[in-house]
Amino acid sequence: MTATTAAATRTRRRRRLLRGVLVVMGVVALVVGAAVTLVLRPTLVMDSSDPVWHGSSSDGVGTGDVLPTITGTDYAGQPVTVTPQGRPMALVFVAHWCTYCKGELKELGEARASGAWVPSAPVVAVPTRHLPFVSWPPQDELELEPAADQVLVDTSSSLARRLGVTGVPQWFFTDADGVIRESVTGVLDPDEIDRYLSLAAQASGSGGG
Repeated sequence: MTATTAAATRTRRRRRLLRGVLVVMGVVALVVGAAVTLVLRPTLVMDSSDPVWHGSSSDGVGTGDVLPTITGTDYAGQPVTVTPQGRPMALVFVAHWCTYCKGELKELGEARASGAWVPSAPVVAVPTRHLPFVSWPPQDELELEPAADQVLVDTSSSLARRLGVTGVPQWFFTDADGVIRESVTGVLDPDEIDRYLSLAAQASGSGGG
């Protein structure tokens, strides 16, 4: 092999190596781009719409504000309406990849199924912050029934943002006037939930402060 032939061979090898690196980089970029897209838009792989916020022009509400009526769907695509006015209510935001959420829902579900816990007001579970293909599918990962009376899917976390959810699980307790009386982040047992519901019931009619 002459020096010219050897140099040509090395050049071809470098070109093949470069093409291989470029192909790998392209595949990685596609995978990363797809993953980011799914994280930002989980509705692409979920047949569910985001909740609709009614009766309020505010961008969001917090403790002391009235929670408006919210409509949406559950994981089966069935319509769900959450109307806080008229009776106290508890909302719990959970995520399918959250170990604490799953443990809490399991405990509450077992307590309700055995009759050891009968909540004094409706409990609404709001699955949020969906991460496609992580602990998937979410409806199988979360034991939402019989822990909750209603399930309102918050696929793109729009409702969580409106309520300023900072972590999961996060609870909101409203009184009979729909006023948010307490916001609690962390796992609650049945006795603690009953206590917050009782406090919310006692606060009904006392104003929004």
